[in-house]
Amino acid sequence: MDYGELISLINKEQGDRVEFGDLNSEYVPSKERIDETEKILKIQLPPSYLWFLSQYGGGEIYGDILTGINPQFREEDVDDIAAASFADRKDGLIRNSDLLLLSTSYGESYLFDTTMKDDDGEFAVVRLFGGERKVVAQNFIEFLIRFIRDGEF
Repeated sequence: MDYGELISLINKEQGDRVEFGDLNSEYVPSKERIDETEKILKIQLPPSYLWFLSQYGGGEIYGDILTGINPQFREEDVDDIAAASFADRKDGLIRNSDLLLLSTSYGESYLFDTTMKDDDGEFAVVRLFGGERKVVAQNFIEFLIRFIRDGEF
């Protein structure tokens, strides 16, 4: 994983392709909120995703919301990874083993597939579109770099 490449890309595209927070963002989750979210989801979140949240707190890519961990868990928050995942699971849009990362205005969803976990605790990222599932990245950092840079998979 190339964190340096991602940081450079975010710095270059901030305000254009991406709108992310920073270290001082109210959306940078506390350790307690991370623990609570993992307990709610019954899964340990990938280290690269937690690193991103600790640096940026979340935000938008091409105007679409990237889920994060909100200061308080509320089921109606579409920008919270747990709430958004539970809502899409309930509606039958994603599997119970999926975590929703981002839904685009084009009808695509990008998900962590928690059944595809590597030795470092990273989940593969899957693109779901029209019922078709395709692995697009082996981890969250690879997903962000490719999606910010290319805008599609």
